[in-house]
Amino acid sequence: MPKITRPVIIALSIFLSAPAYASVELFTLNKAGGTPVLTSFSSSAHDMGIDSGVSLVGLESGRADYDMSLSPEGVLYVVPGGPGGSDLIYAMDFVTGALIETFQFENGIEGLAVGADGMVYLSQEIGPGGRIYRMDPGAGTFDLVVEGAFEIDNLVFDDAGTLIGDDINQSGQIFEIPLDGSQPVLLGTLSITPGVSDMAYSAVDQAIYFATRDEVMDNSLFRLGWSGGSPVGDVEFVKEIGPSMYGGILVVPAPSTFLASVSLVGVGMARRRR
Repeated sequence: MPKITRPVIIALSIFLSAPAYASVELFTLNKAGGTPVLTSFSSSAHDMGIDSGVSLVGLESGRADYDMSLSPEGVLYVVPGGPGGSDLIYAMDFVTGALIETFQFENGIEGLAVGADGMVYLSQEIGPGGRIYRMDPGAGTFDLVVEGAFEIDNLVFDDAGTLIGDDINQSGQIFEIPLDGSQPVLLGTLSITPGVSDMAYSAVDQAIYFATRDEVMDNSLFRLGWSGGSPVGDVEFVKEIGPSMYGGILVVPAPSTFLASVSLVGVGMARRRR
């Protein structure tokens, strides 16, 4: 049963009843067809469907998974996942699905997260060990933040600006990653089967959502309360979210308002790059 253990072991329980927190709209990529499709679904335990969405034209298809993060300006950054990671970062228009720009990097990108300042943080596996990079989309430059014995997969920022990552080996370990160059700090260990494949932070209900992926079983969604850069309470099972053709999860704050405010994001991005 899902739980989280910390340096001081605390017994935790799981709640299988309808969640008491507000329903959150999440996004994932349907990668069953030739072009990955950005689709939305609710975290409500009573809503099991996944709605049709926007095709991300120009995005590499046929990958095992995708990591996604949305900038404050409405640019969706996507890294195609799978064994060995990727060397490409796609900047997509979240509203239309159009390709804005592609960034070339070294092979081995595993995850990414966009900070409040618009900088894109990347995790890279170098086996053994890993690195965290900072990408400036406007300049197209990459700077090393930290290198060490860690192997970080997915990345998210919480609303306090804390960068969080999980272990690529699916041990369930989650880390705080300081942006000053110091080494990641272990925050706790999740016991989720078959292991975390994607995660997303939700400011709506102050929680991190974790998705598991199994090539045979359906994907599952779990939730962990979060505050001040630390876990709060128990890990909760939320729902099954469909078969393994879905990859990556993303939370958008106030979706309807956000979508209306970023309809011209492609034009804005193009102007900034001139």
